[in-house]
Amino acid sequence: MPASSADAEQWELVGPLSSAATVQCLPRPDGGSVILTTSPTTMSNFWSEDSGNTWHAIEPPTRYPVGTALVGSQVNPWRWWLATASLPGAHKAGVFRTDDEGESWERLDVELPESDYFQSLSAHRDGRVLVGLTAGGDTFVSRDGGDTWQVEDLTGGRPVFKLVFLGDDLVFQPSQEGALYAVRDASGEPQPPVALKFLEAEQVLLDWDADGRTVGRSGRLSWETRADWPSAGTPATHGTLSARTSTEAA
Repeated sequence: MPASSADAEQWELVGPLSSAATVQCLPRPDGGSVILTTSPTTMSNFWSEDSGNTWHAIEPPTRYPVGTALVGSQVNPWRWWLATASLPGAHKAGVFRTDDEGESWERLDVELPESDYFQSLSAHRDGRVLVGLTAGGDTFVSRDGGDTWQVEDLTGGRPVFKLVFLGDDLVFQPSQEGALYAVRDASGEPQPPVALKFLEAEQVLLDWDADGRTVGRSGRLSWETRADWPSAGTPATHGTLSARTSTEAA
């Protein structure tokens, strides 16, 4: 995970397993933030509250660390949800919730298909609505902070490769299409998915803020070419989805 000062002239790797981690920043009431990192390839998770200078390992809720996705609440930076894969003879796949930095975990009531698991989780900014994407491409939704889950076809029957909340909308990439779609008001009354319009060639979506507004940057204002990006040409991400797109419908 590269970090930089405001001028972006120098970058350095911060955090454990930087080359294989996804990152989420959760705002604190005092103006600081909690940073969560997760590495599905190594099944390791860490958190930091001092801009990444020091890191703490998140103790898994199961005997064996099999975490596949980690997401936090924008409302309460100490509420996290962790998805786990199954381990034959030990435990089934599931989702756990913590409010105390992972000191204790509560297993949530979600029944996944046999041999399936959540490969990603995305939480709405209000902390009530969560969407879990299984390895099989199905979407499970919780509208009460994870207490209960149900399968909801938010994508018009399309198997999903990646998804993430942008404000009240859910943006996803189908597993068999190169396009991106948005489900408007996915946190309230979901609308049929609409295709998104891509930005001009010289523009790129770097990230989105806590309120879900897209933060677009012209390459001339940030880095001259994609080769100069700190992640070997990959835009910064929030959740599990990188995108060169706007949130306007095509």
